Amino acid sequence: MRIVILIPSLAMGGAEGLAVLQANELYKAGQMVWLVSVTDQMLLAKNLLIPQTNCISLHYQHAVINAQTVLQTGKLKKAFNLLMHTIKPDFIIAHLPLCHWLARWSVWRLRAAKYPDKNTIPRLICYPHSGQFRANPINSIGKYLFNKVNRFLAQKADWANIFVSKASLLDHEKKWHKLVNPYVLPSCIVRHNAGSQVAKALLQQNGIPQTAFLILLPGRLHPAKGHLLFLDALEQLQKLPLETAALAKWFFPDIAVLFVGNGPMRSQIQQTINDKNLADTVFLLGQQPNEIVQALMSLCALVVTPSLFEGFGLVAAEALMQGCPVLGSKVGVFPEIIASNTNGLLFETGNSTHLALQLQNIRQQINEGIYNREQIQCKADLLFSVKQYMTGLMQILSPS
Repeated sequence: MRIVILIPSLAMGGAEGLAVLQANELYKAGQMVWLVSVTDQMLLAKNLLIPQTNCISLHYQHAVINAQTVLQTGKLKKAFNLLMHTIKPDFIIAHLPLCHWLARWSVWRLRAAKYPDKNTIPRLICYPHSGQFRANPINSIGKYLFNKVNRFLAQKADWANIFVSKASLLDHEKKWHKLVNPYVLPSCIVRHNAGSQVAKALLQQNGIPQTAFLILLPGRLHPAKGHLLFLDALEQLQKLPLETAALAKWFFPDIAVLFVGNGPMRSQIQQTINDKNLADTVFLLGQQPNEIVQALMSLCALVVTPSLFEGFGLVAAEALMQGCPVLGSKVGVFPEIIASNTNGLLFETGNSTHLALQLQNIRQQINEGIYNREQIQCKADLLFSVKQYMTGLMQILSPS
């Protein structure tokens, strides 16, 4: 098979990492693979196994759908059409909304030709990664018109749609009503065993005691990730009466919270930490390689994912694969993979009071030894292994 994987960029991110993994695993399985990035952000290109000539940029400046992107669709699809005419792929796997839009135009153009050659029309698989309509509601005339055109193109061009979670599928069904061949295929995780020494070294560099009850929040410092909500919950716990805090075994000198990631909210988050007198408790460790993030997960007592919007949430799956319990909001895939009292707890999305309560509850459970890290890891390995994922993907690409 000749397969083109289309992605807005190869910067750091869950969708980008999955696109690279798809390219590598399909290539190792003997398929001819091209990875096309809309922009010149090619940080992850170094991780590709495919020939260097098969990693191509369209040299566009935007990686997301916006008014300028829509207005420049003609210019962008011209470059992509030329590339597709050269490659002649059997499949296009398009990740994220910008690439869905671009690939749909290209495939529809071929289908709408006066004398279409059905044997040369690639089968388009669109790959959403989030509950995009919840995160970005259709609340303007421009968005309504764009969505209407996009739905028309989807009916004319899509061959299948792959969703990373049931929640993401339901989000699209509410707005699209009729999806073409929808599948749910949870993302996979490459588990790293970097060892605890690299994580311990990072803690030592930042003056964080290894004996502390370590809580990790990995992810981009972005409004949707809920860092400010977590800080509100932490402030509530800090103000608990002493006897309540003692009952919950919640002593602030005993905990350390690690924010791992960078993003547009870094300055605001740091200021909020200072304003809430949490500077001795919360540490911003910046962007770290995935190997180190997973090493931290293996060392930490708890991973918290307080996201307001999420499609899959790779960090929760990564934490479970390291045997670490997860406290997650009720968005995206979290309710599908977090089982209360087995591998973590859930809290009501956007509710800092409930988050504070569940933080107390899960710490108490961890202290009581309720969570078996080895069992958490074994179950996660079965759910999120690369082998399991590729079996599912190949079944979609090669239906019986």
